[in-house]
Amino acid sequence: AEKIAKGAYSGAIAGSTVAGIALIAGQGFLNPVAIPFIAGASLLGVGVGAMSTEEREARENILMQCLAKHGYTVYSPR
Repeated sequence: AEKIAKGAYSGAIAGSTVAGIALIAGQGFLNPVAIPFIAGASLLGVGVGAMSTEEREARENILMQCLAKHGYTVYSPR
């Protein structure tokens, strides 16, 4: 239940943010082209919000190790 609530909250924030940007860009009018972007941001927010802290850290570590392995300089707050 907690994962669902956190995911829904994150999805609502992400969707609202993109909708707000679309309204500002459209000078108060919501362009129908922005609707898929709003939906996509909402789904992405749900996915990220539902992840546990441990899972998110594990994914970040894997990404940083992969980038370092391929010669990229990785800057991390940790």
